[in-house]
Amino acid sequence: MDSTESLGSSRRRLRKGTFSCQECKRRKKRCLFRSGESGCAWCRGRGLPCLGQDVINDVNPDRVGHRVSHVEGLVSQLLQQRQRQVEQRAAQLTTTSSNSYSWPSIPPSPSASSISISTYLRSVLPSPSEAALIFSNGDLARMPHRLLWHGAKDPLEESHCPPAGAHPVWFGRRLMQLALCLQHIDSRERAGSRYAALVERHVTSLDVMIESLEGLETLMLEMLYYINQSKNRVAWLKCRRAIMMAQLMGLDRRDQGEHAKGLWFRLVAGDRIMSLELGLPHHVDEPDLSAGSDVLLKELQSAHVIISGRIISRNLRMQRQRTEITSEKRDTQAIDLLAKEAMKQTPTGWWVFQSPLSGMDVNDAMAETARLTVQINHFSLLVNLHQPFIVHELRSCIASEELSYNRATLIDACRNVLRRFLTIRNYQPSVAYRGYDFKSMSSAIALVLAHIIGHRHGLENVLEHSRSQDLTMIRQGIALIEHLPHPEPMIKSLKELLEVEEDISNGAEYIWMVGEVVGLHLTIPYLEALSALRIPDHRGDIEPHDGLSALMTRVNTVSVTLPNGMLHMAETRLEASEDVTKDVHQEVMHDSL
Repeated sequence: MDSTESLGSSRRRLRKGTFSCQECKRRKKRCLFRSGESGCAWCRGRGLPCLGQDVINDVNPDRVGHRVSHVEGLVSQLLQQRQRQVEQRAAQLTTTSSNSYSWPSIPPSPSASSISISTYLRSVLPSPSEAALIFSNGDLARMPHRLLWHGAKDPLEESHCPPAGAHPVWFGRRLMQLALCLQHIDSRERAGSRYAALVERHVTSLDVMIESLEGLETLMLEMLYYINQSKNRVAWLKCRRAIMMAQLMGLDRRDQGEHAKGLWFRLVAGDRIMSLELGLPHHVDEPDLSAGSDVLLKELQSAHVIISGRIISRNLRMQRQRTEITSEKRDTQAIDLLAKEAMKQTPTGWWVFQSPLSGMDVNDAMAETARLTVQINHFSLLVNLHQPFIVHELRSCIASEELSYNRATLIDACRNVLRRFLTIRNYQPSVAYRGYDFKSMSSAIALVLAHIIGHRHGLENVLEHSRSQDLTMIRQGIALIEHLPHPEPMIKSLKELLEVEEDISNGAEYIWMVGEVVGLHLTIPYLEALSALRIPDHRGDIEPHDGLSALMTRVNTVSVTLPNGMLHMAETRLEASEDVTKDVHQEVMHDSL
């Protein structure tokens, strides 16, 4: 066999003088070759292989179409398999009964990026044994705020890791639970902060990821994480975002299951508590609230949500309309009556204070902690309700018998908050939940101001008998908080306020006024700065011609920010303070003559 016959399968015989390639022959054009190039200009310009006519091209259009159809079929099968995995992940998310609500628990068709996010978050999770150890040492199941979440599951019952195909929100919730536990274990919070940052970056910052009950739970866990860092404004933003997402899902409009109803109640309650502490309006008006559980505390907690909303509305009204304190006394009495009626809903003996908790069983101690937490919330609301009247009395420079009920109620509420706070903190001094700290320090400030007013009564000061005990409780509370990471910013100011009270008890005189004076600032909502100006002991030190400017420059200043927008309400206009200072100057002039 000659060489020509051996190549018959791949080459064909050409007529002498044939130079065009297959493509140019098809176009009936002559091939044009540039120097140094192996292909013609037409084929190179279009990226086609320049094949001579002697080469047999066995790739016909029919075979190419068959191959394309085969590839498309494989892609279709892959997409169908991917869709089945998505539907399985959607079915894994917790939902209420089918007749409760109709929206999907997660978006029906998450993008492929969500699958890669799930894979990444799963790779970050510790092993099941390590996670169980973190949960055990972190005491997440024993946290009082989890006991108050009606319907919330014990995380120890979910010790298994979410499956590989689970939605990212499952891994996000898991990581936030671990972050909260690590806040208990590691006071420096380095380990938990990494988990929290991952959840915020890949889960909670994306609306499509949190449009489910599990997504709302993840936001609530993130809110608690920032509360424990004393970042109350960030926590408030997280809570407000969760409320708006819940409204988009319809939790506020439909008759949902117990779990959904409990989540909605927790969101509204958290928004009102934090709004009251930060001096901000609440988001949801008076809804039909229910704690979503048969627990005894639900009626009292529902009443607390309503009472906190009424207090916020009153404070904002005084702040915006500059109303006098007498015009708000009737509304204050109505709110106070609501608090009394709420206490009557609990059985006799429920308010009995038991201390300490160290001698109790762990489960009994945690149940008692949950009860004390609700009691702290109740008495803290009474402090916020009656504190404006204490500020009014402090500024008026005289004791008012009309405000005796407000003063007595506030003092009793402050003591009840501090006693229960000390009991919980002494039992769990390193507990990360910081919601107690703000309430206790606010109550301590109000109690110190009440003692300052009491010193004006001289020998008839009834608070003098309990002064030592009250100040001891306050100092014990400061000692328990200031060693924790992220201590309350008001602790330093509270210490200086205690020095002012001690100075007044020794006979010093102070002028109280509202204004931004350089000095101490206690950040308590709804009020501007309340300043304390100390009158010098030796009046001869002030020259007669110095006048008001000399007095203002030679007194010691203490500036305290207090709640409830009461410039006019507390009669704390700058003109009034100038009149008081003018009277002091006239006395100095009279003595000098």
